[in-house]
Amino acid sequence: MLRRNGFVMVFSLTIVAVLSVLAGTIVSLGCGEAMQSKTRNDRISASYLAEGGAERMFARLNHMADLNIVSLPQHISETNVVVDGKTVGKYKVDAYDTGGAGVFTIVSTATVNNAQKVITVRYGYENNSKNGLPVGCLGGITMRGTPPLLFIRASTVSADGPLESATSINPAGTDPSKYVTYSGDARINPELGKSNFWVHEPFNTDGNSNYVKDVNHNGEAVIEEAANDEERAAFSADDINSDGKVDSKDAFVYYYTRYLSDPACPANYTGTDLGMDPTKDSHPNYYTGDQNFGEPLLGGGGYLSADKRIVFVNGNVEIVLNAQKYRSSIFTDGIESDIVVVSTGNISIAQPTNDSNDRLTLIAYGNIDTGSVDLGKIASIRGNLVVWAGGDFDANYGGKTNGSIMANGAIDVNTLLPSTLCDRELRKGTNYYNWNDPAKMPLGLPPGFSVNLWDFLIKNEVLSEDSMGTNEYRPRWQSQ
Repeated sequence: MLRRNGFVMVFSLTIVAVLSVLAGTIVSLGCGEAMQSKTRNDRISASYLAEGGAERMFARLNHMADLNIVSLPQHISETNVVVDGKTVGKYKVDAYDTGGAGVFTIVSTATVNNAQKVITVRYGYENNSKNGLPVGCLGGITMRGTPPLLFIRASTVSADGPLESATSINPAGTDPSKYVTYSGDARINPELGKSNFWVHEPFNTDGNSNYVKDVNHNGEAVIEEAANDEERAAFSADDINSDGKVDSKDAFVYYYTRYLSDPACPANYTGTDLGMDPTKDSHPNYYTGDQNFGEPLLGGGGYLSADKRIVFVNGNVEIVLNAQKYRSSIFTDGIESDIVVVSTGNISIAQPTNDSNDRLTLIAYGNIDTGSVDLGKIASIRGNLVVWAGGDFDANYGGKTNGSIMANGAIDVNTLLPSTLCDRELRKGTNYYNWNDPAKMPLGLPPGFSVNLWDFLIKNEVLSEDSMGTNEYRPRWQSQ
């Protein structure tokens, strides 16, 4: 009897053990299937979010195209998707000109839990003119004319659109009471891209497919799969300007003196050494200390020679009229002028003056200010002026700008005094320097500089075959 009872007990325990193992296996398989199913669903959800982000960017560009103007690059910052009060995922989108023949690219990245999906779509486009955004900044834009005084006429400010600010525009539109007129949109664009020099483009650090990117568009570099990389360290962690600290100014100096100056640099379309690298034996376009350029008869320090395309000044810069001699003026020698002046400090110019076939480009890590009365051919802006200020841009008194004004800080335009001599005009760039031809773009524009495509048309998305029997302009979607 005891033997039989023992057998029953052993048999029962065996059955229980087997059932326990089976139950554990079933639970494990069920949990694994549930996890796989959740991961699959997250990936599918991320794909939908990424596609939705790309469509949202396309809708934005299509609306801008209806206005015949598109500004590139465009960014939609990281956006949370909330359902029933709960965040279920997030996405961010970038759109930029690929630099190819009439193609722009949208890159949409979405994340749901730990699943990420990146979708890229390329569209063909046509446009008649390409140039910088007439007026744009991350800070506020303020425009102020001056009312009349007794028998002296009011002075006015007039600007071509689009004007874009990430924060505020005052006045928000044409306002006769403030003697300000806009011809075109004045709009708040929180996604207006910030130029920074930590990452000028996806930067292959040593030829081993390791890249440096500003993936969040916040001025910070992210190293992808790069380790023990000396070039990376030189790019992002050296005190290049020897001021005792490593900061964004080091990246600014590196970009112009080491990267852009190299003939092999893709952004250096001249294919020649630009002479700004102080580590080389010959660096004729690198200047140390504060500099004064311009018309000697009016207090300037002298003109730069016509063979200089770009100069780098490790210091502040003052300019009287123009850094090079210019055309069709009482001080001219007939030389066509196209000069880029880059400064690690501030640039102050009494009055940019050149003719319709000339151009002056000013790039400053700090502030840029310009101001003078309009004295016709002697001292008024008659040509093309392109400005990028890492700080603020201030324009006082009168003059006329044809080109693009961009600032990481604020823009303040103030005529200060009544009289037509103090009228200020801010006009878009002329077709003489149509940037559809890369050789006509200012040399050394900061990365992220906003570009306008005028008379913009996105090519047919419905897509019939073209005359060659191909769907050349079909939007090209890719995902990873």
